[in-house]
Amino acid sequence: MTQMLATDDRFFVLSEPPIINAALDPALLISAKEREDLVKSAINALVNCSPHVCEWTFIKFRSWNTFFIDLILKKFSNTHWMFIHRNGLEVLPSVTEKPPGWLRSRKLYSEYFSKLLDADQSLIQKMSQDEYIARILGKFCNIANHLRTEKSLFVDYKNLTKYYFSNIKKLWDIDLTEKEKLDINTTAHLYSKDINKEIIFKSDSEEKRARASKNQIELVKRFVESERLKLIQEV
Repeated sequence: MTQMLATDDRFFVLSEPPIINAALDPALLISAKEREDLVKSAINALVNCSPHVCEWTFIKFRSWNTFFIDLILKKFSNTHWMFIHRNGLEVLPSVTEKPPGWLRSRKLYSEYFSKLLDADQSLIQKMSQDEYIARILGKFCNIANHLRTEKSLFVDYKNLTKYYFSNIKKLWDIDLTEKEKLDINTTAHLYSKDINKEIIFKSDSEEKRARASKNQIELVKRFVESERLKLIQEV
């Protein structure tokens, strides 16, 4: 999503800025007010780095930043935001193979996560990795859904490129030129994690679903898809 936007000089695109992750770190010993002010200052500073030729600034947040959407929207109430969600059976394998910070720090932040998941710390420590992942993924969707307004848009990953231009128009009222659309389409066909921009993107959705165990299927159905289906909107 962000790399497609970054093809256009009109857009200043920032992907997972480290300063935001540092400010939102649950282990950071500051008050709620201090955290709010720090996040606001950090985002304003990033936006002020935008080149003069850019008309828009876009920030891609990390998945666990979802826990703080309410804080961010409180400070930037006029922001129009997009939440991209994906079938849990396609996300779980990726999280297992390349554990993100919120998975690696489960024990360290068990007190914080127990409040989010409404579960005892002892349960957080004992539950299987698959269940923990499923619960967190479901919580992301749950939080986003409760903050739904006319300024938000929920996009299913499988429809990301299909409705890309209409969603850009719908959410941010941006009209793209034919050249801009061509450049974006070109980028959309490349594998986003290839820094050389040479590898053609191939969907791995079916392959990831096929690898899921019976237990994983049940956990995703119970904790993820039950919440994610609430996000699906008519396009």
